[in-house]
Amino acid sequence: MAEVFAGHVLVRRLDSGGQVEFHQAHPVAPGQADCLLVRLPEGSTRWPPWADPALATTLVHPNIVRLLESHLLADRPYARLEFVPGVDLRELLALEQLPPTLSCFIVEEVCRGLVAALQSRAGDGTELRWVHGQLSPRVIRVSPAGQVKVGGFGLGGLKPEEAGAPSKRLDERVMFLAPEQVAGEVQDDLTPQIDVFQLGAVLHAALSRQSLVSGTTTLEYLRAVLETRKTQASFSRLDDGVPLALRQVVTRMLASSPEDRFRDAGEVLAALESVSERVERSVLARELGAVVQRRLEREPPAAG
Repeated sequence: MAEVFAGHVLVRRLDSGGQVEFHQAHPVAPGQADCLLVRLPEGSTRWPPWADPALATTLVHPNIVRLLESHLLADRPYARLEFVPGVDLRELLALEQLPPTLSCFIVEEVCRGLVAALQSRAGDGTELRWVHGQLSPRVIRVSPAGQVKVGGFGLGGLKPEEAGAPSKRLDERVMFLAPEQVAGEVQDDLTPQIDVFQLGAVLHAALSRQSLVSGTTTLEYLRAVLETRKTQASFSRLDDGVPLALRQVVTRMLASSPEDRFRDAGEVLAALESVSERVERSVLARELGAVVQRRLEREPPAAG
């Protein structure tokens, strides 16, 4: 029997690990859409200090996975988010080599969401200047209609495991951290340039399906990032198979020093639009949606 929690039937457990749970949930009340339900372990009593789901409910944009509400039920924190059908970008890249046009389209759509977050305001008009700080293919959802949404705002610190912990395997999340994050120089004061680097790493992965540095374990990878950072060079490893103008944009996004990157996602969006083929967004969305549909028909997304 499926579990019922907070008025929802927990249909399918998704990307999760440890004790933090992510479920596709169906409301018991008729006429309502499925949602993504995230809940913490029993006895948690409150959200951890880095998570702020109540404030994240103010972020409303077509390219952001909307966080609808957060509550406590029997001293167990949970949040209800918009459910985006389809796949995350990690699943898509596992089987598909996307053409540069679609890779750029995905990142451009994410940029639009990040720009809206930077420009967001609280109910009293206070500027929030929200930076994501945990961008990776796993937080980017792509629907069969070709809609691209970035999730994780307000919940980005909820991880199945510590991303930076030494491991016998390579934790994919460290592959998208900015070098200043790896060096431990970033605490709570996230900057837009961190998102720029992480976006560059996502675009680099979509264009080349290769990592920024070599390493077969988490510790090896982190050490390689720090070694590369010492040279103050770009982390880009793109070859001549990617158009020169696009390579130059990615190279700047992946600069070791934040001062050498684009200032924020808005500048990245403008740069990508200047080097991309001018195709209507609706056309690119249909093409991307067709790729997602093929992916779903080939192998439905696995439960986490």
